[in-house]
Amino acid sequence: MLRITLIMVFCLVIAGCSSNTKTIQTHPAEDEGLTLNQGRAVAADNHLEQGKALYFKGKYAQAIKHLMRSITNNYNSWESHYFLGLCQQKKERYDRSIGSFNNALKYCPPEKLIIAKITYNLGFSWEKEGYLHKAAEKYSLALKMNPDLAAAQLGTERIKSKTADSDKTQENKDEKAF
Repeated sequence: MLRITLIMVFCLVIAGCSSNTKTIQTHPAEDEGLTLNQGRAVAADNHLEQGKALYFKGKYAQAIKHLMRSITNNYNSWESHYFLGLCQQKKERYDRSIGSFNNALKYCPPEKLIIAKITYNLGFSWEKEGYLHKAAEKYSLALKMNPDLAAAQLGTERIKSKTADSDKTQENKDEKAF
């Protein structure tokens, strides 16, 4: 009896495999024939675009997942690193954003406006981490690349104000010590 059941199951499996089935295409026709590297580049671009769209919708955790996948497929994508850094800033993960912005700078094209924006954001993360001197350096560099970058001008003013406040606090401490 067991032998007959096994033979019937075997026949059903073979019949199912040989029946006329339709193949469902899971990728666009224009992607056919891509090499592995080209396929990874397409995947990286798709994840980058999804990550950017989610960033602009304020869905930072979801955007981070797509941007990480983009970087996995194309580590040299400065734009993926940049948007990952922006998402990390929004999630107040400033220490992580510093690494992302450094990678963005490493791979970005030599265009002053792009470098200025990345450098400004790097300065902002340093400021949030409490490293005012490093933040001031980055803001200054961003302004050299793009003197009209208002955010870097405001950052410089914030640093000056914080530094002045900290100097006054130190002076008060010194006076009380005597």
